[in-house]
Amino acid sequence: MENRIKIEVLKSLEEINPIDMDLLCNCTPLGMDTDGLSEMMPIPDKWDLKDIFLFEMVYKPLNTRLLKKGKNGSARIIDGLDMLINQAASSFKIWFDVFPETKGIKTRLIDYLNNKN
Repeated sequence: MENRIKIEVLKSLEEINPIDMDLLCNCTPLGMDTDGLSEMMPIPDKWDLKDIFLFEMVYKPLNTRLLKKGKNGSARIIDGLDMLINQAASSFKIWFDVFPETKGIKTRLIDYLNNKN
């Protein structure tokens, strides 16, 4: 029997039952530390994020309200720094035909961002 993946495009959050989700990806600026967006959430507060994969593209702040909610709900987390690092490495490959070593960059970025303030 063939294993099929179902992808649906929805027009409203009201159409979503989070129990049916395996992955939640925040591709919005909501939660970003700019223009008063840091306290905003891209999902309703009532959603239970238990055991889903949560991909947050926001990297400033490092720990958004969505990530905090996901951690409290035992979601499996991929934060915005992973996206930022891999996007930069892929761009470097396009420009210089060399894929740079990315191991250790996240730790250095976190140290830099934490010590910047």
